[in-house]
Amino acid sequence: MNTIKIIGCFAALIVMVALVTPVLADPYFGLIQAGSSYDLTQGTVTSDANDMFIGSDAGVPMSLNYEIKIMPYSTPTGQIPARGSASAFYRVHTMEGRAGSNTVSQEITSSSTTSVNGIIYGFSKKFSWQSGPHAV
Repeated sequence: MNTIKIIGCFAALIVMVALVTPVLADPYFGLIQAGSSYDLTQGTVTSDANDMFIGSDAGVPMSLNYEIKIMPYSTPTGQIPARGSASAFYRVHTMEGRAGSNTVSQEITSSSTTSVNGIIYGFSKKFSWQSGPHAV
């Protein structure tokens, strides 16, 4: 069998807003990344990435969604587990300011890396991010 080596989907969203009237809203900066890589001799891989970073106005939130799944290979006689290695990650770094000030008032960072190696019966990672004051 041939080895499949692919650097999977990578999605990044860089958000930077400089507002003309800082009294009305906070200036902020954000870097959001998600991606994966895998090296398999057999198996089934699906990945999906999408983002939204242009809206009709500042009230439309930006978003990044990423998902990868590795599953057994299906044959007429049954399923054969995937073999090899895979990893998936996300990184978030956002900075927010206060209205009327150019200094950073809050910084939020988060990251996660998940990996698997050997016989793989199932591997998945899903990440979703949305900007805005009402995002949870």
